[in-house]
Amino acid sequence: MNTDFSALSQIDWERFLPLLLIYISINLILLSCACIDWFRRKDRIATPTTWLLIILLVQPIGSILYFVLGRRMTA
Repeated sequence: MNTDFSALSQIDWERFLPLLLIYISINLILLSCACIDWFRRKDRIATPTTWLLIILLVQPIGSILYFVLGRRMTA
């Protein structure tokens, strides 16, 4: 396993920073929208704790899965 982090100093970060910021922004928006919606609908969701863990731990796919599948599953 390579643990030499000196290669990170050779990366042109100015080239990747805009893409990274866009990714982080979209991820935070999805996460916050999913958490707000989960909090409002947690009494009507079949397995609310499971969906909260999926939203928080499986990023960014967890938020998307919640909006596609989790909102339809009602108790």
